[in-house]
Amino acid sequence: MKGMWARLKYLTLISLVFFIVGVFYGVCDGKISVPGFLQPSEASAKDIILNNLRIGGVIIVAGWISGGLLSNIIILGNGYLIGYVISYVTAFYGMDSIYRGLLPHFFFELLGLLFCATVGSFSARILWKWLKNKPQEFSLIIKDGLTLLACALLMIVIAGFIEGNISRVTLQ
Repeated sequence: MKGMWARLKYLTLISLVFFIVGVFYGVCDGKISVPGFLQPSEASAKDIILNNLRIGGVIIVAGWISGGLLSNIIILGNGYLIGYVISYVTAFYGMDSIYRGLLPHFFFELLGLLFCATVGSFSARILWKWLKNKPQEFSLIIKDGLTLLACALLMIVIAGFIEGNISRVTLQ
């Protein structure tokens, strides 16, 4: 497993940078709204998990089609939304809502989606190995992808459970 992380750390770090840039822009943009604009709706853990699995699936497929580019654009957009929500909620409702609503599930969800983006970039990785004439590494790429996909699914399920049952916040 340690070898897998060494092989994939740069792909994951690239996605993390896209996410951080998105959060930065979202935070800078989020203070323009008026109170009451953002009204979260109640959702069960199952609904949250299914929604995040759909998003993870879109990230993976979009990445496979684009060599990882669309995966990172989606991660950038997700970061923007998170940054916008952070800025908006802290401006109108305070940091307590962030601590209770976002932080309990944030790291699990972020890891799950970053892992999906990394798996989405595997088409570029396979093409690179093919161009370097190293087809013997394809099975290792597939093994890494399946392992990372299992980790992503686990993180998304844990995040959905926490978000649906623990980190509920009402903005009033």
